[in-house]
Amino acid sequence: MGGGNDDIPGGFMLDGLDPAFAYTLRFFGSRRNTQTRVTEYRVTGANSGMATLQTTGFNIGADGAYDGNDDTFGVVGGIRPDAFGQIFVDLTLLQGPFAYINALELTAQQPGDWDADGDVDAGDALGFIACLAGPGQTPFSPDCLSVFDADFDDDIDLGDFAGFARLAGTF
Repeated sequence: MGGGNDDIPGGFMLDGLDPAFAYTLRFFGSRRNTQTRVTEYRVTGANSGMATLQTTGFNIGADGAYDGNDDTFGVVGGIRPDAFGQIFVDLTLLQGPFAYINALELTAQQPGDWDADGDVDAGDALGFIACLAGPGQTPFSPDCLSVFDADFDDDIDLGDFAGFARLAGTF
C-alpha cells in the first residue's frame, strides 16, 4: 500500500464502464515548482494496480531545465471494472504537500484482441499461444492477463482458451 499522507481525501470514480473490457489509465501531473512532489495513483475495480509519478522538482523536465514534469506518465493497465461498471482512483501524497492530476487518458482493451486492431482473429491467436503458461503459472507479460484471462484466475491456461475460442469464432 501507499506510504504517503492518505489522511487528506482525494479521488474519484469512473462509472458506466464495460466489465468485459480491461482498461489502461495514463496519468499526467505537473506544476512548475522546485520542491519535489510525488503522487501515487491507486486504481481499483475488480482488480487493482498502482503507479507513482514525480510531478515537480528541480530540473526534472525533459530539457533538464524545467522544474516540472513535462514528459512522464503514471500508467496502470489491465484494470477491469467491478460488477457495477466502476473503477475508483485514489490519489495519495508520497512526497510534498500536493498531489497532482492534470490529465487522464482511459483506453479500453477488447478481450482477446492482443494486437488491438478491433477484432479477434488469427493474429490474436499467436498472442494467446505466446501467453499460454498453464494453470497457476505467471504469463510472460501482465498484458496477457488483461487480454486473455477469461476466467479471472490470474493465469492463461486451457480454461481461458475456451473463452478465447468463443470470441474468435472461425478465422
